[in-house]
Amino acid sequence: MLELFYTCVANLCKIMDERGTKIPDEQYHYIKKDDYNKCIYHKRDMDATERTVVVMKDADILIKICDSTGDFDDTSEYQLLIRLLKERTIIDDGGSRRLRQKRGS
Repeated sequence: MLELFYTCVANLCKIMDERGTKIPDEQYHYIKKDDYNKCIYHKRDMDATERTVVVMKDADILIKICDSTGDFDDTSEYQLLIRLLKERTIIDDGGSRRLRQKRGS
């Protein structure tokens, strides 16, 4: 699931950058060429679930930026990320997003 989250976030970052929207410094790495390998394969200090949560939180930040401008509603990158968040995460009673539990867990 990490790869899916990462790809959706990176694709949205790239189109945001192409359209001149400011990407926060903490999320700017997604548009760099070698970031995929660094995030997916070389971060040994966190397991895949922890890395997925980090990417999910980055997605929330980017979605808020997109929602504030409305400039990305028509892009497939934005739509795919929204769909992924709806299908794979939930908002808990405290208003925080978290990964859905696998069925049967």
